[in-house]
Amino acid sequence: MSINTKTITLEEFLKIREKLYDNAEDLRKRETGETRNAVKRTEWLYQNFEALYATGTILPDTPDFRGCYHFQRTMTRWNRSAYGKDYQSNLNQHKKLSEDPESVEKLKRMVEINGLSWSRTWRNTKEAIREGRFLSFWKFRLAHDDTKGSWRHWWDSINNDKKFKVGDIVELRANSKRRHVLELRTFNQAGDFLRGLSRPDFMGCYKKAMMVVAYDQQNPDNTYSYKKPQGSCRLVSVLPMGSAKILYVPEQFLKISRKKTIKDAKAKK
Repeated sequence: MSINTKTITLEEFLKIREKLYDNAEDLRKRETGETRNAVKRTEWLYQNFEALYATGTILPDTPDFRGCYHFQRTMTRWNRSAYGKDYQSNLNQHKKLSEDPESVEKLKRMVEINGLSWSRTWRNTKEAIREGRFLSFWKFRLAHDDTKGSWRHWWDSINNDKKFKVGDIVELRANSKRRHVLELRTFNQAGDFLRGLSRPDFMGCYKKAMMVVAYDQQNPDNTYSYKKPQGSCRLVSVLPMGSAKILYVPEQFLKISRKKTIKDAKAKK
């Protein structure tokens, strides 16, 4: 549970601060050289606050301490960082993942289907795979806590079931755009690349039923946060009714078709 920074007392803050810095020290002992951004008691912010408190500039009965940067930074780290209030539960989660052989297999699968893999996070992942292990605690938390990063998007995708089965009849969701419906195009000597449909082609398939052919036949250039009702960013290969061209659509922009003709066809079976 996050701490309310508007009502916290100085005594409560000092206890939280010491716990946060203790956690950071413990983290550094566990993972030497990988925790450059973790707080330290030798840093100027910590030392300056200590000096102000010792000289009576900061008093327990005034709210002035809540306005200083050291307070705001410390409370942000406590509420949000991997070594803050949830440090022990984060360690337990990582221990469980590290001891599960399936975790490394998930990393391998993520690398296979990810189209963008040149960032440091992905280099760390490939290094862990080569060494037959899971990511270290700190590297895992950096990747996992970046909710807008492709690594987190793929981790959530791999750890959740697919929304559709081969043979399902689907259609585009109302929020789908041209950039979400992809086709393979050949560019002379450069080869084949995924590109969004032209406007006429997109409008032609916008209300059309499509059959699910496969998953993960192509690697997407863009990823999206996992949404439980809609699904993941994994590319679904679909075949529009009456067409011979395979299209590729992120899972979360598809839904089971509710068109009357589809319902009638299912009812006759």
